Amino acid sequence: MSEVEARPQAGVNEEAGRIAAAMARTNVPLRLIGGGAIYLRCPSARVSRLRRTYADLDFVGLSSYTVEISRFFEELGYKPDRWFNKLHGRARLLFWDETNDRQADVFLDRMNMCHRLEFRTRLEVDPHTLSLADLLLTKLQIVQMNKKDLIDIVAMLVDHPIGNQDGETINGEYIARLAANSWGLFTTVTQNLDLVREAAGDFDGVGGLPLVSQLDVLLAFLAAAHKSVAWRLRSIVGGRIRWYEEPEEVRRA
Repeated sequence: MSEVEARPQAGVNEEAGRIAAAMARTNVPLRLIGGGAIYLRCPSARVSRLRRTYADLDFVGLSSYTVEISRFFEELGYKPDRWFNKLHGRARLLFWDETNDRQADVFLDRMNMCHRLEFRTRLEVDPHTLSLADLLLTKLQIVQMNKKDLIDIVAMLVDHPIGNQDGETINGEYIARLAANSWGLFTTVTQNLDLVREAAGDFDGVGGLPLVSQLDVLLAFLAAAHKSVAWRLRSIVGGRIRWYEEPEEVRRA
């Protein structure tokens, strides 16, 4: 890798592109998530009301490749957080671009945030990022969604149609299948879709697809999916018991 290629870029969007290009030249199972992935996948995230700044870069990899993942980031000019990685390395790795004070956060196999999302069988769906459906779920699973999360959700929905397959389509059938097995995930996802609907008027005319129609299609998938026995039993208890976890944000002290 040349000296230029090994130097992290100052702009996070440019850095996301640099790392995506490096991933294309390696067999390390690693995919972008978060704002960097949405910037690469969604044209609307680059213009107008859906453009926003991104602080850090997030990824998903496989726990069986931690050595290769560490080598990959070190070759790109990142420094491993050795204390954190030794303590949490079975589930999560941290690397630092010290020049730009930027964190690269790598979730291994799954994401344990407000809800648990499994990714081990989903890394090969798309070459540089997690699938659009998985990217959307990483945002829709957030219980206390902020404006940045809402903007990312809108960008995905107005740029990509919802259907029953992956690729450049958001796989609504896959999202609905996961939610049909978890009342908690279903509840958080549908509540967040309602919040997006409430804000839809702020995004009239952005993207190529009508936001409200996209919401209706996704909600129809969620409603139609056959709910598991565990889902139905948990629904009896409802919101009387908390249905989500409260994740901790990780930053270097």
